[in-house]
Amino acid sequence: MTFAGSVNPEASSEAGNDARPDGAGSCPTPEAPSSPQGARVPAQQSIFGGETLYRCALMDPPWLERGGGKSVRGAQRHYPLMDVQSIRRTILDSGKWTMAEDAHLYMWVTDNFLEDALWLMGELGFRYIRTIQWVKVAPGLTLEIGIGQYARGAHEMMLLGVRGKGLDPAVCTDRRDLPSVLLAPTPRDEKGRRIHSRKPPASYDWIEARSKGPRIEFFARIGRPGWDVWGNQAPQLSTPEHPAALEALEVSAETSNLLLDQLTEDE
Repeated sequence: MTFAGSVNPEASSEAGNDARPDGAGSCPTPEAPSSPQGARVPAQQSIFGGETLYRCALMDPPWLERGGGKSVRGAQRHYPLMDVQSIRRTILDSGKWTMAEDAHLYMWVTDNFLEDALWLMGELGFRYIRTIQWVKVAPGLTLEIGIGQYARGAHEMMLLGVRGKGLDPAVCTDRRDLPSVLLAPTPRDEKGRRIHSRKPPASYDWIEARSKGPRIEFFARIGRPGWDVWGNQAPQLSTPEHPAALEALEVSAETSNLLLDQLTEDE
């Protein structure tokens, strides 16, 4: 495996900025959000109909990640940020937080807000199990290296938590071959530009291979067939926003599969 030597100029603090912008080391964070993300969320239709008890939930919360430096390049350029108490309140007040007794929760988090994420997971009634790491790679298994002070980030982290009987057949599949690391490229638009906060299709594939539905994604920004979505940037139905987005997801998934095939051949 080789390493790309130049810093990705499009990378934000989510890729590995080690310095916590508010200087806090524990949760909950004290700063209030400037604009709560859940305040203007329209009613969104469920593909399952009626009130659904979800067995799988996914979320990429709008952590209070402002980024460093004089230029504004953090997540606040793309959506309102929230402190962890407001994230908790928004989820519980969403009208969609109707989880089954036995359920799985997946939560994306930056390194800076790991403590907050563990606190939030407990507040939502889930117990932490493990992490799933998305390692960002380009063709040839070259790491896509971002920014960072102690170490330049080349991965993103997703926490897995469970409530009730996490291994119950009603919620957990019988797969025993799922690795804890995903090798996948950073999703990009039709012009080759990095799509902020977009996660690789391989991460959804992993979740679907591990956890049974019904499934819902909170703070969603794009749909996926077979999932309910919720958030002020979520589409009304669980489908990609437009054909170009679907094509980009398919290309990203194909690249990810090629990388995994190459890794297997190298072994």
